[in-house]
Amino acid sequence: MTDQRHCYAGVDWASESHHVFLTDGNGRKIGERVFRHGGEGLAEMAAWLMAASGAVEGDEIQDAI
Repeated sequence: MTDQRHCYAGVDWASESHHVFLTDGNGRKIGERVFRHGGEGLAEMAAWLMAASGAVEGDEIQDAI
């Protein structure tokens, strides 16, 4: 979806759900989603971050929780 090398994800971590906001390297919004707390929701979050950012390696996404 994007062609930049690095993206940034802000994660609002809570006990029931996690709100995630993803931007490209220039600060433009790529997307945002809410994921359930727990193994399945966290796996969905990781998969979405990789797919939405176009990252090949996890270190291409900088996260702040």
